[in-house]
Amino acid sequence: MTSILAALLYKEERPDVPSTGSGRRIFFDKAQPNITLVTGSICDRIEAYLREIAESATVTEIAHGIGSNSSRVAAAIKRLRVQERVDTIKVDGCVAEYVLKE
Repeated sequence: MTSILAALLYKEERPDVPSTGSGRRIFFDKAQPNITLVTGSICDRIEAYLREIAESATVTEIAHGIGSNSSRVAAAIKRLRVQERVDTIKVDGCVAEYVLKE
């Protein structure tokens, strides 16, 4: 086995490290979201995100904030609206935004 220094100097290829599952990945060059925003049910994650930012947000902003996709967030927002846990802010000509009900 060669040293790391030799590998860097002589540009030897390092073997790929095999993945050991689908757990939470940590990237040191990126900011990690709050753990409550990436675990739990989608509705709980949306509520936690809206509580954390303390302002209204669009479906796209929420999806980005909790690490999900927009269609899944939109479906969960519909459920939250039926349960009267989220209010809609809709201005003509603008994208709808959502805020926690007080």
